[in-house]
Amino acid sequence: MDKQNSRVGQTISIFRETRGLTQKELADKCEVSNVYISNIERGLKSPSRKLKSKIASALSVSDLEFDATMIVFNGLPIDAKKFNSNQIEFLSTLQKLVHDRFKNYQSEEIS
Repeated sequence: MDKQNSRVGQTISIFRETRGLTQKELADKCEVSNVYISNIERGLKSPSRKLKSKIASALSVSDLEFDATMIVFNGLPIDAKKFNSNQIEFLSTLQKLVHDRFKNYQSEEIS
């Protein structure tokens, strides 16, 4: 399993679940099989750029929102070519917040 594929799959899964869609419903909207969506979400397959865009659209998010969510929840470096300075500042702050909350959550679970 490729880390990048896994990150893309997790991001799709987050959006799909928050939208209350099944893998089958998302697959139908994107004109692919639910098995293929399942494989993407599990990090076994990588969607083409075109399909990733189609998935984002079916989930009612822009490509930029999709990429930003991947960055925040996976602690990825922020590409200055993709985002303006205000967006970079926002993403950095959000990334730190998510990281701190996760760290606190883990320490509460251990205690």
